[in-house]
Amino acid sequence: MKKWSNFILIMFLFIDVGFATDTTKDIDNLRLEMEQSIIDVDLGKYRQIVRNIKDREILENGRIAYRFYELYKKCKIRFYGGAYEPSCIRDVNSGSEKLSAVLGFFSSNFQEKASRDIEDIKSLAEVNKKRSKDKPVFKEVRAEDLDDLVDFTIRPSDFKAYENIGVTEDSAKKWFSLHQTVMMVKEWRNNGVCSPDTAELWLKKGITFENIEKWSGVSLESADEWLKIADLKVDVSNYISAGAKPDELKGWLDYYYTYGYESFEGTLEYDEIKKYNAAHVKPSFAFAMKKQGLSADDIVKQWKNVRKNCKEILPQDELYSANPYATKGKCYEYIGSSIQLLSKNSGLYEGDGVSFVSIPNGIIPKSVIGVAKSSGAYTYRSTMGAKQTVAKLSLVQFAPFQD
Repeated sequence: MKKWSNFILIMFLFIDVGFATDTTKDIDNLRLEMEQSIIDVDLGKYRQIVRNIKDREILENGRIAYRFYELYKKCKIRFYGGAYEPSCIRDVNSGSEKLSAVLGFFSSNFQEKASRDIEDIKSLAEVNKKRSKDKPVFKEVRAEDLDDLVDFTIRPSDFKAYENIGVTEDSAKKWFSLHQTVMMVKEWRNNGVCSPDTAELWLKKGITFENIEKWSGVSLESADEWLKIADLKVDVSNYISAGAKPDELKGWLDYYYTYGYESFEGTLEYDEIKKYNAAHVKPSFAFAMKKQGLSADDIVKQWKNVRKNCKEILPQDELYSANPYATKGKCYEYIGSSIQLLSKNSGLYEGDGVSFVSIPNGIIPKSVIGVAKSSGAYTYRSTMGAKQTVAKLSLVQFAPFQD
């Protein structure tokens, strides 16, 4: 009998250890998949993976790493572009420091690659920093000055690379004199600018291969008029396709600029946004209510009801930068997805940080967008047993959201 008891005990221990090992393996696999999505800067896959990870430390370190690789991808291209990039220099140095501080958390393969990439981007930033005293390459440059800025000599091997994308030898010489690499030329040509002479005119207006896609719907003749209102980050082509004229653009930008016109999928007419502008309706709120099928007039009414509870509606990033206890009584724009349901109408949700989120009645959606009011702080224990304190939010008005 004793032998059987020992055997059963051993079996239970084996099963228990087996389950624990499988759970650890699942977490390890998710971490490796997360690391790969970070390196690939694959936002869709990254979000899908982190929704299955409940460990706050993994999520926070993953967010730091993902932010670094976003900057790495964006700023590396800009550094190679030739112009002085002070914002990229500042951001990559900050991002590199933050990732270096948590690098030991990741797998050895990730650490090895990330260490090389950190050194790579910091070196490029240091080289770019020296260009702060140089003349700008593209902005307000006379054609006769272009050859004096950099001593470029085109080699026979370079012609082949241009030829492979359909560029003649004469055109290649011109593109090369404008300091446009094959990758840059492909971007110009993909957006309808096949002539280096035309590209030169755009470059003199400050529009480069990086933003030509957003400005391809604008003619060279009318570009100056649009540039008086919009900066290069604005997707002017998108506004034009939605019927906006230059004199209307400011109204559109006042409404969409901080949120992104493309998020509305062209569903709003200009007359509609004038109503929202007049009532100071937040773009994220209008989008949420529009998803519920409300008319512009009904959205304005709903907004006025929200304002009865919220004297001021703050940007969401201020929610995470504040002490959770200091958020009490304040309202915030809110977009977030569930990382752990706590009841049918509440759970832990993640935007750029974690918060407790609830609704008064019904079943809370997996992802929400709208306006939230804080009642102070909420404390819980992470899966590792650490005590965490976050803002406790109640959604004043919201809609399901699919990002």
